[in-house]
Amino acid sequence: MLQAAAGSLGADGPVPTAAMGELETCREELRVAEEELRTQHEELMSVLERQSMPAVNSHLLDDLPVAALVSDRLGVLTRVNRPAAQLLGDPPHALVGKPLISYVEGDRRPFRQLLGQLAGGDHRARLRVELRARSGAVAPGVLIARRDGDGVTWVVVPDEATQAAAPLAPADAEAWESAHMAVAGLALLPITTSALPDLLADVEKLAATAVPGAGRVTIVLDADGREASAGDGEAGVAAVFILHAQEGRIGTMRVEPDGSEPLDAAAERTAELFAAAAAAVVGNARALLQSRELVQNLSQALEHRSVIEQAKGMLMVVRHCDEDAAFDQLRIASQQTNTKLHEVARRLVITMSRESAGRAG
Repeated sequence: MLQAAAGSLGADGPVPTAAMGELETCREELRVAEEELRTQHEELMSVLERQSMPAVNSHLLDDLPVAALVSDRLGVLTRVNRPAAQLLGDPPHALVGKPLISYVEGDRRPFRQLLGQLAGGDHRARLRVELRARSGAVAPGVLIARRDGDGVTWVVVPDEATQAAAPLAPADAEAWESAHMAVAGLALLPITTSALPDLLADVEKLAATAVPGAGRVTIVLDADGREASAGDGEAGVAAVFILHAQEGRIGTMRVEPDGSEPLDAAAERTAELFAAAAAAVVGNARALLQSRELVQNLSQALEHRSVIEQAKGMLMVVRHCDEDAAFDQLRIASQQTNTKLHEVARRLVITMSRESAGRAG
């Protein structure tokens, strides 16, 4: 039926010979227009290519609620997130290219030894340091280094002994440092290549290792603005943390302890830190997914527009009508056959092109 409708649009009979030359000229003009549309399509696809892993991870690094830096193996900074820049008192671009050791106060030999450990094959090392900001202020804390390929990720854990009424117990201090590293690890997740369910599973695994005493961690995203109900308000020992991104609440993170006792205060503080970072990662992943869908929809729209323009041009030549009349004929055929407009146009172009080729032969 659709083929018949397309054929009936072509002409009341064979295409008149006098119209053949005019039709070929029209087709050539349409080929030029189609090339312009293809250029627009390529520009849209380049949007996706620019959403590369390093660029996205750099953005995620900024969204983390911990001070994180990236350097080469010699300790020369290559990326610095906002919390780290605030700690050191310089904008991120001013810190890039500087050696991290220049901000270490006092004896710098332990820092050089730490770099040697990483160069020698160690994948993780820690050092208690005092970092001197540009203003002269000194920030005590623990500097944790993790080798990632040819680079090193550094995380600054503030000295809780100077910020809390009572110093942390050794076990709590170690857990707090591990939580900071887990948060920094979120910036290494492959959000540009992972499906959202797979990404959520990776975030849940990181959370389970970061939160002391955590058993199972489940992230539930809000759907279409509705509040996620899984875990909210349920009785029991599980703790629920709200995920907030730039657009507001996006879901919940439910943490079930590995025993019968609820999470202690230190574990809850760790979970809150991780939830803040996880929300940034998930929010960025959803925004990336939405932008890709938009690009794909626009790309498809350009392709449909191209074939519709071709069909209109052919009808204008064969039926000696204007553009509006040609479009009306396509629209009527679409309604009569209950077929999408671009599919009617595609069939028409194929039918008339074959007929034109047959006459030319």
